[in-house]
Amino acid sequence: MGIKKYWIAALFMYVLNGYSQQDFRISHGEIADVYRNPAKVGSQSSLSVFVLHRRQWVTLPGAPTTSLVGFSKRLTSKVGGAVGLQLVNDQIGNLKYNNLKLLYAKGFRIGISELRFGGAIIGNFLKINQSDWITSDVEIDAQLKDAAVNKAEYLDGSFGVSFKRNDLTVGIAASRLRSASLKELNWTTSRSYNAWLGYKLQWGNKIAFNTTPMLRVITDELARPQIEGRIDTEINNKFWLLAGYRYKESSLLGFSYAIPVGVGKMVFGYVFDYSLNKLAEYNSGSHELMLRFNLDNIQVNEKNEIKNVRFL
Repeated sequence: MGIKKYWIAALFMYVLNGYSQQDFRISHGEIADVYRNPAKVGSQSSLSVFVLHRRQWVTLPGAPTTSLVGFSKRLTSKVGGAVGLQLVNDQIGNLKYNNLKLLYAKGFRIGISELRFGGAIIGNFLKINQSDWITSDVEIDAQLKDAAVNKAEYLDGSFGVSFKRNDLTVGIAASRLRSASLKELNWTTSRSYNAWLGYKLQWGNKIAFNTTPMLRVITDELARPQIEGRIDTEINNKFWLLAGYRYKESSLLGFSYAIPVGVGKMVFGYVFDYSLNKLAEYNSGSHELMLRFNLDNIQVNEKNEIKNVRFL
């Protein structure tokens, strides 16, 4: 095994040792917001169902592969709020991670502004199989291989707040609130925090353009902050273009396209991440595919007895 492969093996040993401090990457903005901040559940449409698959650092042995399936549904006006369910399957090296998340969010109108609160209960299931190692060298594998399979399960939670006023949006959330000690895997999880700030710029006459510059920050108690700047441009509520940059990590370029389906729309999206750090020598980029169905908001007309024209 060449010296580069030794460095790759060392890299992933480091990544796995600190994996509990790292959420998987999502480049599609709306799904990233809903996954990381439960306050965003039900904020976009009456019903939303989505599937996302990400292959990170393609051609690098043991690189992360992630699948995410989720939905959200607004509740009736009597109950209020929205509920959601998300399922995650994530694998990096010899670590397999499954996640079940139940979410609830509710919004409150304050004049022309909307303030939303959300929370989630998360069931986490982790498994390390030492026989599924990442190297291709027989001698190294013989030293690393262990027939034992280590597992850990634990409950956790997350909480988030979002605020929207006209074209300004702000959000902040915390996850891994419990800081669980996983003795079976010999590590302890740490709390994670994320925040974003965005402003929508509307322009165009015959063709409607909405351009949203946005800044996102993700960090936890042990790792350095991950800073991301991006610009999402919507064209006629049908096409979306994305360009972004993650500080000292990668650049982003992607698109989405919407097809009307009944009273809703089906959205297909793709994002390519190109590494800008030393990992660029060992991989050919990251690919992320997304399919989402949104049911448009439906106004419920209730029968009201009109007694005064001022109260229509």
